[in-house]
Order: sequence, then C-alpha cells, then structure tokens
Amino acid sequence: MLEWGISHLGQEEAPMKYVVMSTTVQDNIHFPNNDAEICAAGGAGMYALAGMRVWEEDVGIVSGVGEDYAGLFGKWYHENAVTTRGLRVKDEHTPCTVIEYFQNGERKETPLYGKQHYKKLEPTPEDLAGSVNDAAGVYIFRDSNPEFWAAIFKLKEQYGFHIMWELSAASAKSDCLASVLQTAQNVEMFSLNRTEALSLFEADSMEEAIQRLQRSSLGLVYLRNGADGVYLIQKDVVCHVPSVAHADVVDPTGGGNSSTGAALVGFCQGKELREIGAMGNVASAFCIAQYGVPPHYDGEMRRLAEERFQEVLKRATYMKNNEY
Repeated sequence: MLEWGISHLGQEEAPMKYVVMSTTVQDNIHFPNNDAEICAAGGAGMYALAGMRVWEEDVGIVSGVGEDYAGLFGKWYHENAVTTRGLRVKDEHTPCTVIEYFQNGERKETPLYGKQHYKKLEPTPEDLAGSVNDAAGVYIFRDSNPEFWAAIFKLKEQYGFHIMWELSAASAKSDCLASVLQTAQNVEMFSLNRTEALSLFEADSMEEAIQRLQRSSLGLVYLRNGADGVYLIQKDVVCHVPSVAHADVVDPTGGGNSSTGAALVGFCQGKELREIGAMGNVASAFCIAQYGVPPHYDGEMRRLAEERFQEVLKRATYMKNNEY
C-alpha cells in the first residue's frame, strides 16, 4: 500500500463500494509541430474510476503502480476524495505510455518501459482480495484467461459483489468466442464496443451482432457505439441510449472505459436500463472533454451531470427487432 493511501479519510479502511481492477498509467502526450508534452493520468482503470466518481464517492482502484505514482497523481486522489488503499507499489516506475499525435489525426502509442513492465504491474486476484469486503460492484478490464477468472469467481462467491467485465481487444476475436461467452455468462454485465462485437461474432452488421448477443444467455450486455451512444441488451429487450448532445470532445480516449465504470454504478443501484445507459454516457462526456481524466469533481459537476442525465433520458428508446 502507498504511504499516502490513508490520506484524506485518515483511516486505512476507506470504503470502496465500487472497485476498479485494471491498470492506471501515465500518458505522455506529444502533438505535431509542438515541443510541449502533456502528462496525464490514463489507462483503462483510471478512466473507469473517473467515470464512477461522477456518480459516487466511495470508489477505488486496485492496480499496481510505481514508487513515483504518489508524486505524479496523488494530488488528484486527495482533492477528489478517492481512496488509494487498493494501489500496490510493484516497481520503481509507474507504467508510462508515450502517445504521439500526427497531422492526419492518427496516433501512435508506445510503452516507455516495455510490455513486460506493464504486465508486471497488472493487478492480480490476490491484489483484489483485500479490497472487496464492502464492494457492491467490481469493474474488470481483462481478456478471457480462464485461470484468472477462476480465481475472480472464487472471490465473487465469497464476497457477493457484482461484476462488470469490459472485454480487452486481445480476446475480441472469433477464435476466443467460446471462452469469452463462457466467462461472460458468469458476470452480471459484459461491456464491449462495436468493433469488438463485430470481430468476436464475425458479424457484418450491428443488427447481427445484437441478435447474436441476445442468443448468448448473458446477463446485461453494454454495447458501446461511439458517438451514437450505447445499446443495453438482454434476451428480450434492447434499449438504445444516445450520447450527450453537443458534448465537447478534446480526446475520445477512455470514453468507453468511463462509460462502462459509471454503468456498473447504475446497475448496482437498481436503475432501469435507460438510466444505466444515461449515467454511462454522461460520465463519458466529462472524460472526453480534456486530455486525461477530469481534474476536479465538485457540486457544479454533479449539477451538470444530473441536467445532462435528464436530457439524455428523454431521448432513450426501447427498440424492436427491426429498429437496430
């Protein structure tokens, strides 16, 4: 545990009702024709945490970090009342991704310390075990590795938390379909994006992908479709929730992660499908409005979140088979 992990609450056992299990990294962002560099908190886990924090205070992340992490991002945790007790120092350096943007809008990502360093700092089921005593829900960004999930499901059985699994691109391919569905059938929520769904099922259209997902005996599927919004899919129901209207888009990185994290909060709170989707899309809008995660959470953000939530809710629709 980081020495500053008890900071703002003054106690080691800070509550973690909603838990993220994924990496948090440092993003060093470079732009064309500009020598300036932006250092931002990033990684799927950090964005999911940021999305949750829009709606809840009792959130936390389980991740490996470097000895340098407190100096890099400790202020963000302290100022936004987010506990750090799930962070584990596993190396001198926090994983760092160098992101280079080009004139044509494309970008290149390079792990500064290499792929093995990144893998070393990935959170393990053993890391998670000490952080789920009070958890209602756990967000996990991961592939379909059966050994990993066997250990997670033992913890789930012991502590009774719900799981939101966001599929990593490594398993979003047809030869992983059987293992993906086997795992997804044992979680409450399963999140993936359009590209991943089409690849996983070798589908030619969103309609085909949605129909395949409906036939797959899953709980609730959270299918993200970029600026179009999200589809929440159950066996007999499909709900489309559009994105926030006129949202400022500075960097779409992390939009799906933040949306998925927020959706888990809504699910655990017993919200309707359209409300879950609206919570996700509102959180995403905040997270794509700057490079990195939102710097500060306050009453004004929550007021705007509620306002946007109501606006998105009005445009959500429950769909018939021929409408998607």
